[in-house]
Amino acid sequence: MADTKDSGEQEREKEWTGGEESYSLPENDGSTTLTVDIDLPPGQEENFKDSFPKALERVRILAERKE
Repeated sequence: MADTKDSGEQEREKEWTGGEESYSLPENDGSTTLTVDIDLPPGQEENFKDSFPKALERVRILAERKE
């Protein structure tokens, strides 16, 4: 995966062709649940097995933080 400004966007666009993400945040009795539906493009499964749980954990920490 390329991370340079010029080639990174083009490379990521090719990698994600055919992929789709959907997020919803329904609330029930004062509790909000994050629901994620992902249709991964071929070859991206391994990337998500490692990175996505970490990202969702970070979202949980930020959402539960009291200010």
